[in-house]
Amino acid sequence: MKIRAAQSVSFGASVLALGLVPRAKADVLVVARDGSGDYLQINQAVQHAAEGEVLLVKSGLYAFFLVPDKALWIAADEGALVEINGYSAVISLSAGKEVTFSGLRARAQTEVQFGLYLCGNQGAVRIYDCEFAGGQT
Repeated sequence: MKIRAAQSVSFGASVLALGLVPRAKADVLVVARDGSGDYLQINQAVQHAAEGEVLLVKSGLYAFFLVPDKALWIAADEGALVEINGYSAVISLSAGKEVTFSGLRARAQTEVQFGLYLCGNQGAVRIYDCEFAGGQT
């Protein structure tokens, strides 16, 4: 099954230039497979990020990642092709928290996986210009 998230806002992934960062003062953590950023993998950045931070992801192929009850903005850099080998997941997000994905492409690697997995969330999950492809059954 292939799901293409509706693009409810038309903008490039350079969210910082448009002032679309989360309300709280946020740091920007750069994720880059070539070693030029703060982290090599999205999951590493998620684990070390503080509430409300922005993860700016450079072009590359990344491993699956999980966001557990943490408000984050995870966005592909402007013009970047960000591919997730597996799924992107948000679980147990508390009420009042928000996770935003922008410009990501995730493809499940097995028949039982989903490209996007959401479970037990009371907070908001926002998706802009993303593509999530699940396994075929």
